[in-house]
Amino acid sequence: MSSKSQTYLPSLAVRLTRSIKDLLRFISTRNDKNPNYSLLLGSGCSVTSDIKSGGTLINEWRKEIYENLRKDDKKEQEKSYSIKNAKKYFTKKHASWYNSTNEYSSLFEKKYDLPRQRRMFVEKEVGNKIPSIGYAYLIEDTYFNTVFTTNFDDLINEAFYQFSEKRPMICAHDSSINSITVTSKRPKIIKLHGDYLFDDIKSTLRETESLEDNIRNKFIEFAKDYGLIVIGYGGHDRSIMDVINYLLKHEEYYKNGLYWCLRKGDIIGEELRKLLWKDRVYFVEIDGFDELFANLHNEIFQDKLPIDTNFISNKSQDIIQNFIENKYLKNTNSIIISNDIKNLEIQNERNNLYDALKQMKSDDNDDNDKFENKEVKVLIELSSLYNEDKYEQVINRINNILINTNNKDFKIELYKRMINSYNRLEDNNNAIKTIDKLIELDRNNPTNLIYKLNITNSMHEKMLLIDKAIEIDSFNERFYNKKVDLLIEIYDIYEKDENKLDEIKKLLAKSIEVNPHISNSVWGIKFDFLFELDNKNDELKEIIETLKKQQPYSIKVLNMQYNLLLNNKERESFLIKVNEAKDKFLNDNKLKYDLLILKIFDKLNKKQEISKILKLLTLDPLGHSATF
Repeated sequence: MSSKSQTYLPSLAVRLTRSIKDLLRFISTRNDKNPNYSLLLGSGCSVTSDIKSGGTLINEWRKEIYENLRKDDKKEQEKSYSIKNAKKYFTKKHASWYNSTNEYSSLFEKKYDLPRQRRMFVEKEVGNKIPSIGYAYLIEDTYFNTVFTTNFDDLINEAFYQFSEKRPMICAHDSSINSITVTSKRPKIIKLHGDYLFDDIKSTLRETESLEDNIRNKFIEFAKDYGLIVIGYGGHDRSIMDVINYLLKHEEYYKNGLYWCLRKGDIIGEELRKLLWKDRVYFVEIDGFDELFANLHNEIFQDKLPIDTNFISNKSQDIIQNFIENKYLKNTNSIIISNDIKNLEIQNERNNLYDALKQMKSDDNDDNDKFENKEVKVLIELSSLYNEDKYEQVINRINNILINTNNKDFKIELYKRMINSYNRLEDNNNAIKTIDKLIELDRNNPTNLIYKLNITNSMHEKMLLIDKAIEIDSFNERFYNKKVDLLIEIYDIYEKDENKLDEIKKLLAKSIEVNPHISNSVWGIKFDFLFELDNKNDELKEIIETLKKQQPYSIKVLNMQYNLLLNNKERESFLIKVNEAKDKFLNDNKLKYDLLILKIFDKLNKKQEISKILKLLTLDPLGHSATF
């Protein structure tokens, strides 16, 4: 791009400028809790997460390609490298592939021939990167729940999983975009050029000339109800700029305006310069992506930290340490960021100390007030021995302590630890003897009976124990469910008679009477049991209808419905309902929905869809999955 087609930020007319405070005022002016702006993020947002910007890659590629090509051009070899010389040379001698208005795409395609090569390069650049603090601020802010991005990285999604209980919907493929709705309260991440995990990322000149149909239509759909805030994006893709220019010609789009955030001294391309002179378009001068969202977050939440320190995991502790050591953030002029990082470090240390103390006091006991200090010290000692696999020492130490203690609660805790140690040593006889002592000491606690039931081998003994537990607590559905499990085992293995079947049905009914809520596991037990019997479809449908009245989009209900599907036509129709449920019912683990979708794809023999969902389901060992 020639210097004539570039403009520096300060030279733009003052009428176009809006401050960060102006932007906050516009964002917060809304009639309800629905956001009134979407975000469009470019590669500039990822720089502080140690991912090279498009401009940096352009400079690297331009020099490398120029040096390689001019080896065979003696006249060109006489010149020293400069951006101006390289651009002039490409334009004159290599116009067949070089495009000065979109250097990134043309140089990328020149450097790597094939889509797979480009994907592997992107994966190397963006994989395993840690999101900077700006993303922590972004996901915490309640004013945004739709993010369009040209980036291939996974920083936004990673931030959600590390610092929030909210789970975003992710769309990186044209075929999956239809499941995303404007009215959904769930955070939405839409990758306009695809995801680095797949070969079909859009990075060449031909690929970035237009958006895929469904993604373009969704981008337009959001423009009707939302304004747009653009950050870290230079506007070099025709695919996006053409759509934005089209929308600005019609008053029904971007009614809340389009605000393009630029850093002081940014070089603006010709296409963006033209856009910034249009009605309803303004630029906001910012110090950077992290600083902008630090300001917005501070205005909204005052002194609240960008991360809920009660939610900090081992991995997110590493990310906080990365904030502290981040070379970009060390040089920030933002007092907000500096103070937040300092306070996060202090809170992180407090959490570590608290967790260590809690672990030392007791592994399983939440109420330590009933123990004296000397007893707490003993429990710390026993925990240390147990964690070092010194189970025999734990048992010997407890036997010595039991002689000299009269505290019933302390004795109960010691017996539990002794039983766990015997279990670790696979000494079943002594474990049962110790449980009997525990039952004798704590007669009115039915949990101790279940404890023994789980390790005894005698079915007769199991039935006596569960009946005793029910006698002690007849309003606990878990005990009825346990007895049902035992009876079903007897029914399946030993004797399939009508009397046993009637007893099972009565117990199922009793458990539902005690707790009719869908959370009662007996519903699943009852459905699975009846499903194995012949000609029970009416009863199965009755179960489904009962549960649908409570939670129609529950994964439990959907799995039951799936089991009754007879043919592929029904499965195709049901697939739509499952995808709808993922969006509407937010209380279940989304992985369970993905696994159900996978089962449907398998029945339909859709190998390509199976491959895609398996890639996403194996992204994270904790089961974090993206939405199709």
